[in-house]
Amino acid sequence: MSERRPETGPRRPARRRFLQAGGAIALASLGGLAGTILDLGGAGEPEPLACQLASLFRSPRKARALGRRYLALRPEAADRSALRARLGLADGSVAGASLRTRLAELRRRDFAQNRVVAIDGWILAQCEAELCALLSLG
Repeated sequence: MSERRPETGPRRPARRRFLQAGGAIALASLGGLAGTILDLGGAGEPEPLACQLASLFRSPRKARALGRRYLALRPEAADRSALRARLGLADGSVAGASLRTRLAELRRRDFAQNRVVAIDGWILAQCEAELCALLSLG
């Protein structure tokens, strides 16, 4: 009979968990500040899409940092309109659960077709890297 060893120290969360766009998304740390932090539409009021995209991450700040890193590796990807089109967000009409569903499907396709990006030890689906890049352009 084997004994269960007690855990030592805090558990380190999986890297992929940071970027999961599906499941239970917690935005408690950002709260209502998403609109004041992100503005993907330029001057004026923040776009609702910017707030929705930020709500996909536990830490939009870290997601934007990954996005900046991705754009440093691929500066040609720094086109907001092209990123939105590749993510299927060009018209900005995707909302809530359907946004999470769409991004989850893109992520599955990217991994199935081996469209992955390695950034600072993270292995991301192409759409995840592009989503982070889109956030960083705000």
